[in-house]
Amino acid sequence: MTQDLFNLGLARRDPAEEARFISLQRVRGYWEGLIGPGGALPGPAALDPRGLLPALEDVFLAERIGEGLLRLRIAGRRVSAPAGVDMQGLPLSAMFLAEARPALAHTVERVCNHNSLVTMELQAEGGFGRPALTARLLLLPLAAPLRGQPTVLGCLSTLGETGRAPRRFMVTAVVEERLGQRIRSASAAPTHSVTLPDFGQSALAQARNNQTEERVPDYIFAEKPADFTAAPLGEGAGGEAQATEPSARPKLRLVHSSD
Repeated sequence: MTQDLFNLGLARRDPAEEARFISLQRVRGYWEGLIGPGGALPGPAALDPRGLLPALEDVFLAERIGEGLLRLRIAGRRVSAPAGVDMQGLPLSAMFLAEARPALAHTVERVCNHNSLVTMELQAEGGFGRPALTARLLLLPLAAPLRGQPTVLGCLSTLGETGRAPRRFMVTAVVEERLGQRIRSASAAPTHSVTLPDFGQSALAQARNNQTEERVPDYIFAEKPADFTAAPLGEGAGGEAQATEPSARPKLRLVHSSD
């Protein structure tokens, strides 16, 4: 496989072009929703056809039968359409030209042995009765069983007309995303401690330095009370001290019936 067909990381594509391959986005979104804690891959038993219903005709389930070889156990109707035969039970390589099969085999090994997500850009062979036909192939790893071969969830979405003759594909580009590296980079602990300043206290101190503190009056929501100064105890109106004598007769007197 030539290096120029192999690209690590996310591919930058035209959003309008991505909308034409919406089935791949739906299948990938469903698969990502099944990933367990720490990046645990879902097994084949976790797949529910109802979750894949919008793209079910573009979906296939394949098992590894040898180095770089996948055999389709289940295949949707549109997966088999370019080949002109039911692809269930046949190897995935039957849909590829002979010169493209080494690239396919290398990609299959990356998916099965390195938990890689792979998207392949495909171009169908042309000729008489064979109009322009492009496709995109998505291969998603599944948890390997204790006994048996690894399985792969796939989606093949085509753009164009198949024509009257069966079609086979050549590989124009391969994009690989390594699931393990993505999870480690997202969950890795920092290598050194970082101490951040208390921005709240700094801002408060800055405000106190730049502004004069003003006391809010108590009458902010009421009428201002009149000023009042109490006279010193024992002073009369003339300012002289006056002696205060107790009254000879109390203001209140208890009246009894015997009086």
